[in-house]
Amino acid sequence: MTVYDDGKQTRSFRYVSDLVCYLFVVKGAIDSSATIEFRENTADDPQKRKPDISKAKELLNWEPKVPLREGLPKMASDFQNRILNGDEGKGNK
Repeated sequence: MTVYDDGKQTRSFRYVSDLVCYLFVVKGAIDSSATIEFRENTADDPQKRKPDISKAKELLNWEPKVPLREGLPKMASDFQNRILNGDEGKGNK
C-alpha cells in the first residue's frame, strides 16, 4: 500500500478506527504480506474529498462503524491534545 505525502490529507469524515480496520481488510484481501510505502504527494491530488465506499461495502462487506456525532468530538479532542499539549499523535491525553 502506498501513502502519499505525510498521510494527513483529509479524505472523508471517517473516524480513524474505521479507516484502520478498512486498511487491514484490504491488506488481507489483497496481500497479507503487503507493506506500507510512503511517497511524495502528486500535484493533482485533492487535499479534501468524499470517497464513494459502495465497492468496499459490496466486495469487502465493510462500512464505517463510528457515527459522525461520536467521531467528531474524539477527533477534536485529539487535535486539541496535539496542538495545545504538544502530543504528536502518540495517544497522550
